[in-house]
Amino acid sequence: MIVQTDKLGRIVLKKKLRDKYGKQFILIDKENEITLKPLHLDMSDLSKKIEKYSVSQLKELAEEEAIKEVGQKIDDLRRY
Repeated sequence: MIVQTDKLGRIVLKKKLRDKYGKQFILIDKENEITLKPLHLDMSDLSKKIEKYSVSQLKELAEEEAIKEVGQKIDDLRRY
């Protein structure tokens, strides 16, 4: 999807996207891109996704994700 900002620098999201992701986002400004991460978290959707995992599996997944995130931050710091 290609979007354009208005005179005030705003991007308007279609109703379908606002309904799906909510109205609040975290804006991540990286070197060559801007990413919007929704702040809205539907807990019922989350519970459906995680119910197939045991607690130990969820801990393992969380540790793996944390390691990836820390690695990415270290890579980002090395660029500067």
